[in-house]
Amino acid sequence: MKPEVMNRMRLYMLKKHKDIPMCVNCEHFRMHYIRCGNRYLPVDGGHCVDPRIKPRDAWDLCDCFTSTEALAPVPAQTRSPREEPATPPAPAEA
Repeated sequence: MKPEVMNRMRLYMLKKHKDIPMCVNCEHFRMHYIRCGNRYLPVDGGHCVDPRIKPRDAWDLCDCFTSTEALAPVPAQTRSPREEPATPPAPAEA
């Protein structure tokens, strides 16, 4: 196995892969899971759906990599629980 693949695999296993280009961080990657009792656990592998279905390890990197960071939704602004809600304007009298 190539050294760069070994390094990506090590980073994946140590859970330090959030900003590194690898299949687990790609929008085209679909993780596979197994059922264990009443839970589903990831199995370090899955498949790529661009342009066709190809089996991949989570730490692989292919030519169609597209980061999921660009697609992450911006969190909506929420008010603090201590903040009072804004009072609506008083109705205008005619």
